[in-house]
Amino acid sequence: MKNKDLFTFKEGLTQAKVLPGVKFAYAVAKNSKLVGGEIETLQETIKPTEEYSDFEKERDEIVKKYAVKDKNGGAKQESKEVNGQHFTFYNIEKDKIDISNKELKELNEKFKEAVDARDIQLKEYAELMEVECNIEVHKIVLDLIPEDITGGTIELIDWMIEE
Repeated sequence: MKNKDLFTFKEGLTQAKVLPGVKFAYAVAKNSKLVGGEIETLQETIKPTEEYSDFEKERDEIVKKYAVKDKNGGAKQESKEVNGQHFTFYNIEKDKIDISNKELKELNEKFKEAVDARDIQLKEYAELMEVECNIEVHKIVLDLIPEDITGGTIELIDWMIEE
């Protein structure tokens, strides 16, 4: 199992927590705790630095300043779904695109080191997701899997099923 698989495994374990069977529940709980700890560790590696957080805050302020406004005068948020992922963004007023791009370029130059470091961090994180994880999954035999489990849940927790 690769590190990236831990997230779907954890989702399956969460779904499986409501199913009956003491031995099954024990295996789910044990794996959930184990996987949860590993995911926490992975998420720690992707936290942005304070300097990059400052960059994001200033970038957000610039974007909101030039964004199309809603009826209350605030920056109007748009949303879009692409490939099953939901994105929220601001549209910049057409006559403000050049000035916003100029300010964003200056901001990127001001925080160049932090932005470059973040790019490297994200690249390394993506590589880390492809590494085989070193956890010892608590296995359970197929006969102990509850009959009312869905196929979708089985697919997510198949890492713990011994046939």
